[in-house]
Amino acid sequence: MEPGVILPFVHRPLSRYVNTMVENGLVLDRMLEPAPPAGFLSKAPEYADASEFPRLLVLQAIRI
Repeated sequence: MEPGVILPFVHRPLSRYVNTMVENGLVLDRMLEPAPPAGFLSKAPEYADASEFPRLLVLQAIRI
């Protein structure tokens, strides 16, 4: 991570995302929880728990 770069993390219930998609005619097609890239934790050890508890969520949906 570059010096001065800040990644804010905001916790929201998973139901908020899924229900919003459903209410707008979308169907969940894929869910990904990407791990930190190789070498990231050696540069930013304060994110060590991110290897056990994903910090990112990617939802892919299709419109029905």
